[in-house]
Amino acid sequence: PDVNVRNNFSQLNQKFIQDDDPYMLMNHAEVEFLLAEAAVRGIGGVAAGTAQAHYEAGVKSAMQMYTRFDATLAVADGAVTAYLAARPFPAADADRLKAIGTQMWVSKFLNWWEAWADWRRTQYPTLTPTNYPGNVTGGQIPRKLRYPNQEIAVNDANYQAGATLPNEPVTKVWWDVK
Repeated sequence: PDVNVRNNFSQLNQKFIQDDDPYMLMNHAEVEFLLAEAAVRGIGGVAAGTAQAHYEAGVKSAMQMYTRFDATLAVADGAVTAYLAARPFPAADADRLKAIGTQMWVSKFLNWWEAWADWRRTQYPTLTPTNYPGNVTGGQIPRKLRYPNQEIAVNDANYQAGATLPNEPVTKVWWDVK
């Protein structure tokens, strides 16, 4: 039977993928979430008492970041306040890190490679791997990208000396200790 793709599958809003729009390499929401994480972890001189403020600023910025691309994507301050009220910043540090990591991951919806890198670093959010016939990871979430064969062929000595081996998607890179 014919399947009507538009009616049966979710699709990305075309306003998100217009080629002439500017690209955000690092946005304000990411900065605020990283500051919130640093405050919880006690690193970088970020005051511990500012974790909640940075988290809330990150959520607000993430929810409102696409307004600059199209005014119809605007999210009112009241909607942000209601969202935060329904999901208060946790009291325990482990729960705070989970909340921060999850919100940072969500905020990087169109920046999947950064979301993936943060997930490998923090393990948040808790993801459920999917296995399907022919899956090269055996149902595991990939931990690294494979080096292309051409790169290995032209740079084998450096590849053998410095690459994380074996060259498989489930091999952890040197810094991935989670």
